[in-house]
Amino acid sequence: MRHSTCTLQIRSLSLILLLGASAAHADEVASISAQGRPKIAIGYQVEVSVASTYVFRGIPQYNKLYDASSQNTALLRLDNVGQGSVTFAVWNATALRGYGGQPGSALELDVIGSYGGRVRGAFDLSVGYIGYLFPAHASAAPLDGAHELTGSFSYANPYLVPSVAIYGEFVRLQGAYLAIGLARDVIYKLFTFTPSLNLGLAAYRHYQGTDAVAKPHVNDLTLALTGKVTFPRDFYATLRVAYSLRGTPESLMTPSTDNFGFQGRSSLYGALAIGFAR
Repeated sequence: MRHSTCTLQIRSLSLILLLGASAAHADEVASISAQGRPKIAIGYQVEVSVASTYVFRGIPQYNKLYDASSQNTALLRLDNVGQGSVTFAVWNATALRGYGGQPGSALELDVIGSYGGRVRGAFDLSVGYIGYLFPAHASAAPLDGAHELTGSFSYANPYLVPSVAIYGEFVRLQGAYLAIGLARDVIYKLFTFTPSLNLGLAAYRHYQGTDAVAKPHVNDLTLALTGKVTFPRDFYATLRVAYSLRGTPESLMTPSTDNFGFQGRSSLYGALAIGFAR
């Protein structure tokens, strides 16, 4: 999503669910307090990745669909805080090709905070905040591209996991993005394969940071397949391939000759990541 001459990027539902309800990855109940409650446990994650390009919510973020991107995460989680977990994270994307020619989007830094947990055995709930910073922003665009308040819900089960997340922005874009998803984990020994489907709906008073109004519309439809392998000592590697179809109203589309079809609405991309999580 472009913020006039600056790209505005918004984190996906999968990251919000990771931040809000991922106590399963930590050394949760390390010790018990005198009152019989688990003491606060610390979990963390560091991940580095290279993506074929930067596409989010169906919208390419760079000038060319083959401008590669480095995308990295650092996360700290405090488990057993009340009935859930508090998470702080920083996410970064850097253009590896055409850095100087990107429209203010060559360097992005997102700061994230959330609180969430599991209730009644299977329902994961999370609330949080995401701030989007663009240190290489264009002169006409602000450093802080957006400030979102987030809320997410998912129902854990062994078959098909449904999820819903809302991202409300009241400072720059003055609108909201709604993500409705389905996913399933298929586990075989050290490997986890996750096919997923996400439908995004959006409406903004200042679409992409401009004065254009985007009435409620289907923003994107994304199909993805993620493969993950876990190694000893909490290391892992993932490979993700995704296809996105953009649903932006025709009047708000920016003409493009660099696309995979459907008049600039179609994107095929992938990412390879390695990380450490405890």
